[in-house]
Amino acid sequence: MKIKFRNFFKETVCFTGSILFVVIFFSQNHDFAYGDDVFIHPSRLVKVVDGDTIRILDQGSNIIKVRLAGIDAPEITQQYGIQSRIALKRMLKDRKFTIQILNKDRYGRSVGIIYIDQLDVNHNMIKEGNAWAYRKYLKTLPGQKGIYYIEAETTSKLGKKGLWAFDKPLSPWLYRRQKR
Repeated sequence: MKIKFRNFFKETVCFTGSILFVVIFFSQNHDFAYGDDVFIHPSRLVKVVDGDTIRILDQGSNIIKVRLAGIDAPEITQQYGIQSRIALKRMLKDRKFTIQILNKDRYGRSVGIIYIDQLDVNHNMIKEGNAWAYRKYLKTLPGQKGIYYIEAETTSKLGKKGLWAFDKPLSPWLYRRQKR
């Protein structure tokens, strides 16, 4: 009788724990896309850190730092860094947007693609000359987005938009390497 009670107790605890996990996990205000991608609907924009990083407040009142996937914008202390930050801020300020979280980076930031309706904000930052297509990470993007990001950068360069108006702009990854 003792053994049956222990087994029943273990099974009940495991079952209850599983139910509790599912309830807590799905009570978060997130919609799930194909694959394991998570879509976040921020309650508000907290801060635009620079041209490729933001802080948001999610529906659960948690502040989440998000790195825009597939792009690398100039650092704030770099030529065109402040303009890049302002461009992203203008795009997102007082707008409803969705973030498709793809993964986390080595610094613990969520990495994702921001959408305003159907507009891919990451792509738009490149297209308007406010960021580079970050080739090192383009393969992590869904579908053909990496190709679109490279095409946007090429078009932006040819049109001398944004940072491309300067002679030989220094890429952020080289700028960071020089600062080490």
